[in-house]
Amino acid sequence: MARQVIELTEITASLSGPAEMTVGSSFDVEWTGPGNQRDFITIVETGAADSRYLSYSYATSGTPATLRAPAQAGRYELRYVTGNANRVLARQGVTVKVEE
Repeated sequence: MARQVIELTEITASLSGPAEMTVGSSFDVEWTGPGNQRDFITIVETGAADSRYLSYSYATSGTPATLRAPAQAGRYELRYVTGNANRVLARQGVTVKVEE
């Protein structure tokens, strides 16, 4: 019987989007991650369940992901989410503001 050593590594992701945006505006998010089928980048209310999403872009569409800011001003999170388990691999806090 042959044996082979395998090494398991943790799956990671990162996000780089604007810190602020105006309600309803489009914006880009640079990301790194596994890019598996059904993985997605989204914006959600801060503290929302991991399965929650608003505007999203599938990772298979490539980087940057283009999203639309929510219609309500407030604190939100950008997230990289695995499509097979809704596991959040990366988060970035953002603020959505009313245009001045």
